[in-house]
Amino acid sequence: YIVTAGVVNYFLGHNSDPDQDPRSTGGDILAVGTWVVEPALWMLWTHQGRLVARTSCEFVELNAASFRVNVMSHSSPAALDFLMCYARCFADHMTNRVGGWRTDLWNDLRLLNSIAQQSSTNSNSEQRWSFDVGESESLSSAVTRHIDRSLTIRHQPTGGSIRKESL
Repeated sequence: YIVTAGVVNYFLGHNSDPDQDPRSTGGDILAVGTWVVEPALWMLWTHQGRLVARTSCEFVELNAASFRVNVMSHSSPAALDFLMCYARCFADHMTNRVGGWRTDLWNDLRLLNSIAQQSSTNSNSEQRWSFDVGESESLSSAVTRHIDRSLTIRHQPTGGSIRKESL
């Protein structure tokens, strides 16, 4: 899920009161643009908490099962190889973390950047991506931008041939 409008609180754990007034304080306040439950894209995942809307909210949902089907069906070999490496690195980090990962939130962009770099290095593809996430760009935007590079195929005016173009 990606928060696109409104104010949302995330409460870790399943023991918090489901009838709690959503305007009350507590939990983590999620900013617009925050994504939640990324682990579900890359591994089997059980929600670790709950979201409570403090105001009227909007979300974009990326269905994990549909995401996997589309990645497997429509990715170039280089992009698929990178994504498979990313999934392995992500899952390894989640399962090997001391005490396990116990939240649906991921706030460490440097660590995600490191996982993306490691995935690019470990991928069998000859294509390598550099992930440099600036303050004005989220990691998801950076990863998407680099995946788009490998998926971009353009018709070239010379001879009508098709070639991969690096942007």
